[in-house]
Amino acid sequence: MNKSNSNPMAWSAQSKRKGYSDKSTLIRDKIGDKKSKDGRPLPNNSMGNAHTEIGALQQTANKGLTEGADAVMKVTGKDLCDYCQKDVVAMAKASKLNSLKIYAETDDAYRFYEWEAGMARFKITETPK
Repeated sequence: MNKSNSNPMAWSAQSKRKGYSDKSTLIRDKIGDKKSKDGRPLPNNSMGNAHTEIGALQQTANKGLTEGADAVMKVTGKDLCDYCQKDVVAMAKASKLNSLKIYAETDDAYRFYEWEAGMARFKITETPK
């Protein structure tokens, strides 16, 4: 991976993160021990319950590859869930990324999520298949 600001980084992540389950994510303080309406803990406060996008960003930050970097991520099969749309932006900020672009492909559409430092949320563009 290249950390240069002129070259985006690309990641792939496995959903299983053995040995990381008790490790906090960079957004642990934001999420805390909050629970959903049905009593389940909200995802993404630790690597044990982190969705893949959060896990990939956390692992990359742990390696010191995020500060000032432009990052690119590809998500296939499912779109980003509502939690991750907010939490990924929080992770991008916490890991000091310069920008993040996510290409998501679902059964019926392509979505492009774009964030740059200073933005509060993703700019989302969707194209039907």
